[in-house]
Amino acid sequence: MIIGVDRYHGTPGLWDLLTSVNPILEDKTDDDLDNYGKLMTVTNAMSKSGNINSPLSSGGNKWKKILSPIWNSVEAKKRKQNKKAHKKATQEAKPQKKKKDKAFSQVTQTLCVNSWNC
Repeated sequence: MIIGVDRYHGTPGLWDLLTSVNPILEDKTDDDLDNYGKLMTVTNAMSKSGNINSPLSSGGNKWKKILSPIWNSVEAKKRKQNKKAHKKATQEAKPQKKKKDKAFSQVTQTLCVNSWNC
């Protein structure tokens, strides 16, 4: 199975996860669950149509046991990435201001040394 540029090996466990309303988790490998999570994320299959930030939850067993943990993991990663991006943007803005303050301080010190009035 090819989605975008990624290729997924269609194992019986992955096909069961994709097609069954109540798949049996004990029969699935970690690779099956990882690939299923990637497929659900890449295709936005867990999101409401028109709003990728809102889950398409049914309250059924498949949502509760399989999809909800995937959704929560993806959302946690998004929050972490957004927090890092915000922190990086904030840090990048601060050094420029500090450099200006430092330059102003150096000019002030030079003026004071030369003028004897400070």
